[in-house]
Amino acid sequence: MMSQQHQMQGQQQQQQTGGSTRRSSQQRQRNMSSPDMIAVIINGWPNPQATSVASACANRGFYVVPFGLATDDAKEQFLDVPEAKAFKKPVRLVKFSDANVRQEFKHEVDEQHEKGRFLVIVDVTNIPPPQQQGQGQQQQGQASSDAIKRNVAMYNELQVPFILQSKGGETHQQAVSTTEQSNTMALITEHMNKRVSAMDQMWREWSRRYPALFDDFDFSFRTTHPSETPKSLMDSFSDLVNRELGMDSIQPFEQQQQKDWDISTSQPALEGSVTREYSFKNGGSGSSSYSFRQSVNNNEEFAESVADSVGFLAQKSQDMARPQVYSILDVAAQPTRYLANA
Repeated sequence: MMSQQHQMQGQQQQQQTGGSTRRSSQQRQRNMSSPDMIAVIINGWPNPQATSVASACANRGFYVVPFGLATDDAKEQFLDVPEAKAFKKPVRLVKFSDANVRQEFKHEVDEQHEKGRFLVIVDVTNIPPPQQQGQGQQQQGQASSDAIKRNVAMYNELQVPFILQSKGGETHQQAVSTTEQSNTMALITEHMNKRVSAMDQMWREWSRRYPALFDDFDFSFRTTHPSETPKSLMDSFSDLVNRELGMDSIQPFEQQQQKDWDISTSQPALEGSVTREYSFKNGGSGSSSYSFRQSVNNNEEFAESVADSVGFLAQKSQDMARPQVYSILDVAAQPTRYLANA
């Protein structure tokens, strides 16, 4: 009799435990369906891109934590960001170089988890300010690589989802590899601009499907940011014209040319804008010419693409049990409604 009673009690406890687990899971699902239950911590202050990302995420309804890790050039411990409506109080900053940075960061991560929020880290540490883009590339290269390795190691150690733009190459591959090995969900991409990345992918797919389509054509490529051009894009053009095109084939879009181009298309020159112009011309007779132009506000597109990526990771955390590393092209493949209703 006592044995049956204990058995019944055990079954009741299991049912209660199972019910509690199901309720917790259901509660998490309900929390995830509300944008304000998605939290964002931005690291890399005082970069202007951090402010833009904060505003874009707040506009989606995400909760932007008034805390972030800062680079050594940060002069304040509490940063007032009046232009970002995301913050009702100054952002508390802790430098990456501080001895207690891991403890401070972990405390903020744990606090958001305790509140039931899905947390995403957005790292803009290696994104140069608009006025410095394309300048001092070689000097910035090693420092950027070291920062990526340091930051990725910390995010993976704490198993917190993160978003990071990398310049490609060995550092990018290592960041992806170590993150996959740690089973951390992340979005690591060479270019954060969703639409520009999709356009670059279009050229890659076109060159694979129609190699040497522009064989014997003269090719010219001008851009306002030559050093920001992915090498893979030049590889695609090489396949299309059937000859090797290196990074030295890129022509800088001079400031006056940019001004003239904006006037001719009735588009104002915006700070942070990126202009590209591609043209293929029949070198023999000159009877055929194909030109493509694009001009985007890269700062705005960057921030909006990050906000899309936050929503994307939040959705994927529900859709898939096993964490993996994504790129911005995975985000571009989803309809905007899917990303906005995270």
